[in-house]
Amino acid sequence: MFTSPARSSTKQEVRGGPRNSRLLFVSALQFLSLALLARWVRHHPVDRLDVEITHQLQKHDSRLLQVISRCLSLLCAWQFMALVAGALALRWWKVRRRLEAVLVVSLALVEVVCRKLLQLLIGRSRPTPLLVHVARQKSSASFPSGHAATALTGWGWLFVLVSQLLKRQPLWQKVVLSSIALVIALAGPSRVYLGEHWASDVAGGYLFGGAWLSLSYHLYLTLKSRGVLDRGVSHPFSTSRRARFLR
Repeated sequence: MFTSPARSSTKQEVRGGPRNSRLLFVSALQFLSLALLARWVRHHPVDRLDVEITHQLQKHDSRLLQVISRCLSLLCAWQFMALVAGALALRWWKVRRRLEAVLVVSLALVEVVCRKLLQLLIGRSRPTPLLVHVARQKSSASFPSGHAATALTGWGWLFVLVSQLLKRQPLWQKVVLSSIALVIALAGPSRVYLGEHWASDVAGGYLFGGAWLSLSYHLYLTLKSRGVLDRGVSHPFSTSRRARFLR
């Protein structure tokens, strides 16, 4: 029986049982670390180390750093990521990457709801202008950092998928993955620099985001290996006649 290149490459993408099992272990470890950090935060809503870290970052004040930090905050806001997820979902659905399209939207929505509930449960206040410079005062809960969590769950999820979908375009793969990794790495420190989160908030955001990303990828590999919503995929970034013919 003839099997299209697209279908064969898709099956190759999801093989690897041990990796799938490790993802569950990594996710559980990060959730456990998050729980321990959350308990500590509830007993230490304002910590001297958090304040000192913020002071050290804010010592290097400049207009350029402020602009960069605000741009990173925009890129890692859940509202912006919702637009990105919606656009990608439409594109992936069109080229029959239906599982990716469904997961990128549904997992993002569930992540936001779970994180908001955790923030309400912990109820930690934002940094105060009495202790550090605050770019914009907010009344919402501070732990875990939503931007740090979104950086890993949103951009991290794109990192995982792009690493698979751009295998045939190594140059573009390196450029896109490097850009995503830079955004993820700088998202957390930028929130501390602006005085909108404590460093422990950012650590909690990264733990939550990393745990959710590992769990999401485990789910993706499991569903993909079972052929869920798989009805013959095509390359999502190709518009050539050859690609359309293969579809």
